[in-house]
Amino acid sequence: MRISRLTPRQRQVLQLAAGGANNAEIAAALSIDIDTVKNHLCDVAARYGKQNGRTALVVEGIRCGDVDELLAYREVQARRRCEV
Repeated sequence: MRISRLTPRQRQVLQLAAGGANNAEIAAALSIDIDTVKNHLCDVAARYGKQNGRTALVVEGIRCGDVDELLAYREVQARRRCEV
């Protein structure tokens, strides 16, 4: 069994980011402040040793198993349907 370097809340934030949610949408979905979302993403970057932004975090999250790639894909597809 793989042990994540992330807390459960950090994984939630990263999963929503992987699904295309912006910081405000993540904050609303988790009932937290937008600054808390930013702090979680900064903490994730530090734990992964990444500094290149959200895409790099999502890719590393998928690689480490902290992000469910299929769920993220479905969330992106659902967002695209809502935009039409």
